[in-house]
Amino acid sequence: VACMRGDGLLVATGTGSTAYALAAGGPCVSPSVPCTLVVPVSPHTLSCRPLVLPELATIRVEVGEGGGARAVLDGRHAVPLSTGDALVVEPTVHHLPVLTQRRHDGDWYGALTDKLGWSLT
Repeated sequence: VACMRGDGLLVATGTGSTAYALAAGGPCVSPSVPCTLVVPVSPHTLSCRPLVLPELATIRVEVGEGGGARAVLDGRHAVPLSTGDALVVEPTVHHLPVLTQRRHDGDWYGALTDKLGWSLT
């Protein structure tokens, strides 16, 4: 769709994207919305905007000239990339069970309101 220059590109699901996407200027998306987010991190132009795509979209990210890029997977595993290397993010029919340490009551909107300090007087 586009070529971009910037500090990074975030590709995430609605389930685990809120903090990262919001910090990069992306949208807050309810975990119940089946989508994939593509959020530029500090893009070098204002025309480069976040995208909300269908969850079944296939996303291809190719490293342009200059290289020096790396893919960081879930903030833990860094993989060096060179000019011409590509990452492809594809949907899967397999679901990943998620375990949390805290009890979650499912009130995403309430948690968002509390954490962002919305509606405070």
